[in-house]
Amino acid sequence: MGAARSAGGPPAVDIVRVHGGGLVALLVLGIPAVLGGVLHPRLLVIVAGAGFVLAAVIQLLQVRWADPLIGSAGTARPWR
Repeated sequence: MGAARSAGGPPAVDIVRVHGGGLVALLVLGIPAVLGGVLHPRLLVIVAGAGFVLAAVIQLLQVRWADPLIGSAGTARPWR
């Protein structure tokens, strides 16, 4: 997916890039989260939420690693 283009105004901002393990985590945890929200099974919502918490903790711990597990530099700066 490319950035949105417009004829005028400020340039489009490309801040969030999701790829690698982060994309897998997003899909694997996002689908049960959406199903839990629609179907209301408490266990499914808890498992998806716990998975997202675990991914957030991994993200915080790996900020300084040379080869991060979920493929992120821990920054909002796309040029890093």
